[in-house]
Amino acid sequence: KASQQEYLKEELQKRFMLAGFLNIILSPFLVAYFLLLYFFRYFNEYKTSPGSLGARQYTPMADWKFREYNELYHLFQRRIGLSAGLADKYINQFPKEGTNIFLRFVAFVSGSFVAVLALLTIFDPENFFNFEITHERTALFYITILGAVWTVCKNSVSDDYNVFDPEKTISELASYTHYLPDEWNGRYHTEEVKNEFCKLYNLRIIILLRELASLVLTPFILWFSLPKSADKIVEFFRETSVYVDGLGYVCKYAMFGVNEPKEFPEGKVQQGSSKQA
Repeated sequence: KASQQEYLKEELQKRFMLAGFLNIILSPFLVAYFLLLYFFRYFNEYKTSPGSLGARQYTPMADWKFREYNELYHLFQRRIGLSAGLADKYINQFPKEGTNIFLRFVAFVSGSFVAVLALLTIFDPENFFNFEITHERTALFYITILGAVWTVCKNSVSDDYNVFDPEKTISELASYTHYLPDEWNGRYHTEEVKNEFCKLYNLRIIILLRELASLVLTPFILWFSLPKSADKIVEFFRETSVYVDGLGYVCKYAMFGVNEPKEFPEGKVQQGSSKQA
């Protein structure tokens, strides 16, 4: 009700500030928890396959943009999973000669050192594995590190035989994501559109770092930023909530406009019957 809007605004501001205060107290524990969680979750993956450091995935913002109203989560996950290969294909089509030259150079240098160290271990394996190249760092340590660097750089180099056809690729991609803004039309081949898409399909390591940073920034957002928007949030719920028999209050956009809502004098908005529609 409009008469309660100011009261609800003040209550929401208090809750935001309380949540911000609690987040400040809990943030050190949350950061420690998520650091351990990500370490145990991804350590074996990165250890066995260092090339996965360059893997991409959809950001949380992309999930919000791509998911349909009332879409079951497992169906959404299946649809997005089918689009991942096309998303990689679209991004990898764009030339990045400067990056490729640098990665090939690093891969050549690291691979050369690994080859030399590996040959020396063949000639004298017993002594060489105990030989310290630097202080408390044996040849096996450098073979492991340089081998991982070589793998990451080698897997990050673009394929020389990519066919540049972004219009076709992004059209196929949109059949799964259901997301193709009108402002991208006719500009699918440009770096601007590619960079905008990369914000939705970013490097996994970047997403993890942003999630960790958000644990530190969230208390300040809750304390300073969101209370200023409390009135807009309350107004949004007031304008977009409809009452449906058997369901209660729901977001009107989730009803797909099948039946137009009907307003009643007491302020409730009820879904009309099929005959009324």
